[in-house]
Amino acid sequence: MRVAMMTYRTMPRGGVVHSSKLAEHLSKLGVEVELFSLFDTNEKTKRKKAEFYRPLEVPINIFSFERKSENVITYVNQMINEYLKNLPFDFDLYHTHDCIGGNALYTLKKKELIRSPTIRTIHHIDAFRNKKLLDFQERAARFCDYKMVVSKYWKNYLKKSFKIDAYITYNGVEPSVFNPRVDGSAIREEYNIGDKPLVLFVGGLEPRKGLEYLLFAMELVKREVPDARLIVVGKEAFSSHSGEDTFFNVLLKRLGLEDCIDFAFDIHDDDLPKYYAACDVFALPSRMEGWGLSLMEAMATGKPVVTTKVGGIPELVDDKVNGYLCNPGDVTTMAKKIIFLLRHEDIKKRMGEEGVKKVRNFSWEKTAKKVKKIYQEILEGK
Repeated sequence: MRVAMMTYRTMPRGGVVHSSKLAEHLSKLGVEVELFSLFDTNEKTKRKKAEFYRPLEVPINIFSFERKSENVITYVNQMINEYLKNLPFDFDLYHTHDCIGGNALYTLKKKELIRSPTIRTIHHIDAFRNKKLLDFQERAARFCDYKMVVSKYWKNYLKKSFKIDAYITYNGVEPSVFNPRVDGSAIREEYNIGDKPLVLFVGGLEPRKGLEYLLFAMELVKREVPDARLIVVGKEAFSSHSGEDTFFNVLLKRLGLEDCIDFAFDIHDDDLPKYYAACDVFALPSRMEGWGLSLMEAMATGKPVVTTKVGGIPELVDDKVNGYLCNPGDVTTMAKKIIFLLRHEDIKKRMGEEGVKKVRNFSWEKTAKKVKKIYQEILEGK
């Protein structure tokens, strides 16, 4: 069984982490997997060559290109064309994790250049304002032969909104990497935090993640816990060319929070667990999430989480058990929950322990076994 696993970039975003981890664990189960991706040579990154954010245990094929336009539609079409020009046609299955690959496979199937079954894992559906992007997203969701999703929420959403059925294949976490034994003292020393209360955010600088809500919440937190700090591990989003980093810097100045909030970019993959270990509370104020991989990583590290009840998050985070759920945009409640956890060490510790227990239910090995079974059924015509 030869599988072409496809993703749209090499940076550690949710779909990229999912596809690379899934590929590695499928390989351990005897599936012959090759991972394909794209590399924009204009990416804002320290990496100067086409390589993944970490070494991988499967064959990799990365197609490099230089972005020709700041127009997002032109950029999307350029990425799709890279796959149309370079993707081999001789795999038994094609499995993509984003709209770029989904549209490329749709075109290749339409031209009958690929005859093998195509699979799309839909991590979430974006609320784009641009109709061309909405059409591009819907086409990628509808026209792959088989669909997978990362939560029950999105399975139900696709069924209701598009009359599409999908398999649920959850995200996983590596307990050998993310666990309560990780030492975060080096991060606290690097940022001169000492024993001050620390809140952490890990995610893309994009509207969907709602980071501005957390910044407004931190203004309220500072009134009650004056020495509280926030570290934002910002990951470049698909829309990062739109100036989100500048927006957040301006917002920090207007809120008077420049001295208590640090932005960390292009973090090495080996260092990410240390950031989780260093914090007291992990906060994710998303407007929408497929699942919330960073929540899972924080919970595996033994940290309580404060987040929003959107998308697949309530399937992972049990309110008042391993974290708190707020309505998206409810800055006041988010601030109150963060303050409460910072002031109550016993609750913080108990919720962290419950989080570790919860994520034991999810593993890349378990997900890979399910995906392999689905592959076999597809190839056998079941």
